Amino acid sequence: MRNSPEEIINSLEGIQRAKAPKGSFLKIQEKLSKQQEHTPSTTINSMSLLRIAAVITLMICTNIWVVIRQSQDEQVVGEIDENYSSITMDFNIYDYE
Repeated sequence: MRNSPEEIINSLEGIQRAKAPKGSFLKIQEKLSKQQEHTPSTTINSMSLLRIAAVITLMICTNIWVVIRQSQDEQVVGEIDENYSSITMDFNIYDYE
């Protein structure tokens, strides 16, 4: 059974715009605020930033100290090599001739 175009048009006469129930917006806001209370905060406070900066500074200072100390040790090793070669030449050590 087919409906005539007039019957179809007349069936749309009672349609009204849908409305949200009263107070539903407040309920949604309450649920969102409860969720935010239960989720941990991802913001970094100033004390954490201070600790991070202190650790980075300590690492940089340690690296600088190691590099300086290593370069000083290389200079000492170079001086020892020079002294050792002069001793072997003066006393003919390791000279098989």
